[in-house]
Amino acid sequence: MPSSARTPPSASASSLELAHAARLAAIDGDVHAAERLLEEAHRLASGRTRAWAGALHLAAAEIHMEHAQWQHAEVEAEAARLAFAQEGSLVGQLHAREVPARILARRGDDDRALAAFQELDAIWGTLHGPRVLWGRARCLTFIASLHRRHLRLDDALTRGEEAVALARKLGEDFTLQLIAANTLAGVHFAMACKLHPATRWASHVTSLAPSAAPAVQKHCRAALVVLEALWRDDGSYMQTMTASNMAQVLVLMDRANEALPYMERFLAYTTMQKKPHMQADAHLTIGWAQLACGRPREAVRSLERARKIALGIEAKSLLRTIHYDLSIAFEALGRLDEAMHHHNEYSHLAKHVPYRQALAGQAKQQGDEASLEPFYLKRAEAFIRTHLHASPAIEDIADHAGASVRAIQLAFRKFRATTPIGYSIDTRLRAARDALVGGHIHDDSIRVLCQRYGFNDPSRFARDFQQRFGALPSELAREMEQ
Repeated sequence: MPSSARTPPSASASSLELAHAARLAAIDGDVHAAERLLEEAHRLASGRTRAWAGALHLAAAEIHMEHAQWQHAEVEAEAARLAFAQEGSLVGQLHAREVPARILARRGDDDRALAAFQELDAIWGTLHGPRVLWGRARCLTFIASLHRRHLRLDDALTRGEEAVALARKLGEDFTLQLIAANTLAGVHFAMACKLHPATRWASHVTSLAPSAAPAVQKHCRAALVVLEALWRDDGSYMQTMTASNMAQVLVLMDRANEALPYMERFLAYTTMQKKPHMQADAHLTIGWAQLACGRPREAVRSLERARKIALGIEAKSLLRTIHYDLSIAFEALGRLDEAMHHHNEYSHLAKHVPYRQALAGQAKQQGDEASLEPFYLKRAEAFIRTHLHASPAIEDIADHAGASVRAIQLAFRKFRATTPIGYSIDTRLRAARDALVGGHIHDDSIRVLCQRYGFNDPSRFARDFQQRFGALPSELAREMEQ
């Protein structure tokens, strides 16, 4: 398998080759190399810049994109388009037109961005040749990402698969294969989140616990297969992003211990490159994995590092996620005052800093309400999850949560569309199903399963199980044995 690091241009490279290399370096996230290559390209082109104007302007536009200098990027992209038009290069013009479409997406004008990319894709589809495959594959990755952002996941999956197929067909550009693979894996991850049992009320990805639900596992496996096929630890930007994406998938699959080394790679890269927002995000996801591993003390340390960085760069949307996760970590440690403090901070930010996007499968209203749910509801849920052997009395739940019975009942009705007892039954049914899927219980041990999860009537348990999951527990047990 080749490295994702591109082969550097030769010492005798022309100005055009250097400009092309500068553009690719910027696309790969290596801005310093891109700036150095572009400077050398200008030096070699001195006196005859007009001949390579399109390539030089396009490389400059990509560098401005990496610096988030949108206005400068638009100016350079338009200059590139005009230069390519004079040269009669339609392919060059299409590459230049990609830049303003990406800027629209970065600015959140997704409808116009999608229309622009779809128009470009239609033109790419009429052309032929390796450069056309490259341009169309990139275009499809952006279309897939925009569909995913707006939860049109079937469309995103179709476009993502097309992008991967084109990138593989081209073959020679391994970085493009990585970009397409990460896009497709992101769609599968979004589908896994959409199908996660907790998505109705979870407000962000790191609030999701690992799940053994078959649909979740199916899409996580699909994402992992795509990424693992291309993974190489070469320290490049795209491989670092691949590591981060694999790690998130592994956490959702209940393989958080395997995820942590990949997350550490991502953290090391973001620290070295001095990218504070990505660095804070790395600490946040490490904290998520540590919580999933049952290591809340370590999670607090990671999340506190994330909080300090996010405060320094005023990343309020990131801060609200961090405060939420800190409240969960401190609650797990029994430090309730600190847990309550962070939940209050989270609730305050939730009222003033909306998420850019809800989890897949959430309506906007559900996402907004979930972000404002009371802390005692979290305490009540945690108490129920630690009492899987029986359904606890509502008075015991309220006493543990620090709220009245009436408040607990209203909170479950408003935020979970169920009762505390209904939530307990559903939680124990899912625990029983996870035990069956994990192969820990066999057909002749269904009675043991009932006893373990507090179902006194095996017949009633079987009926409830079938109604919830579409199959009898005995049928699922036999299926798992095959």
